[in-house]
Amino acid sequence: MADPVIIACPTCASLNRVPRDKLADGGKCGRCHSILFNGHPVILTAANFKAHARLRRSR
Repeated sequence: MADPVIIACPTCASLNRVPRDKLADGGKCGRCHSILFNGHPVILTAANFKAHARLRRSR
């Protein structure tokens, strides 16, 4: 998989690898099978914040 983007599922907060060239096709979570891009904002909670607001460490 060339150059994937990590997307957190809006339903279960699992991290999913999505190829950049497939972002426009939508996608489903590998864990709960929910739609990754549902067109609604994600409500952040203490439980799901870390997955949705991942911070990249500089290498």
